[in-house]
Amino acid sequence: MLVTTFGIDLAKSSFSLHGVDKDGNVVLKKNVTRKNTIIYRQYAHLPDWY
Repeated sequence: MLVTTFGIDLAKSSFSLHGVDKDGNVVLKKNVTRKNTIIYRQYAHLPDWY
């Protein structure tokens, strides 16, 4: 699972994360609250540029 395109939709109290691979297949689709964003990043194994 290699995310080549990453999108983020910012809202007041939550984020919608969306990632696709080089073929356009969805490999990440997640809604997280601002409070849980740091915790999610630690366990999602996302690259440092996230």
